[in-house]
Amino acid sequence: MSLVKHNIDLVKEIRALIFDDAVLDKSGKKSEGVSKVHDHVTGRFVFGYKLLVCGYWDGDSFIPVDFSLHRERGSDLDRSRRRRNRARRKVKQAILIYRETRRQYLEQRAKLKLLREESGPVSKKTIQMELEKQQRRVIRSWKKQTKSREKMKQAQAVLKQ
Repeated sequence: MSLVKHNIDLVKEIRALIFDDAVLDKSGKKSEGVSKVHDHVTGRFVFGYKLLVCGYWDGDSFIPVDFSLHRERGSDLDRSRRRRNRARRKVKQAILIYRETRRQYLEQRAKLKLLREESGPVSKKTIQMELEKQQRRVIRSWKKQTKSREKMKQAQAVLKQ
């Protein structure tokens, strides 16, 4: 029994100056100074203020001495959203470019196939030159398609991070 009383007396003798921060949730963006602030307790971003309180604790009660309200500018959430949106745009653009190069490649292959099938009354040398030209076009188109596919995959990988 005397041990418990001794501990209570020790707690009453402890005095401290305490600094504490808290998030004050507010609704609406129109309130003055409201911004997205990170709540480290819940790990999410909320609209509101950060309250920093300095207080004196005498063992029984907490007496506020000073306080300040803060807001965050350019928060991590805004930056990460911008990065994510930029990555999404790059993925969309890469997919469109890949589809276009794929279409061009398939067209060039179809033209080459037609040239091989239609050898009509034109000289063999002329046909051979046209076939070689078309084969070079198909190869260029295939390389372009491969590069665009790689860019698309890289953009998608960035988006997944």
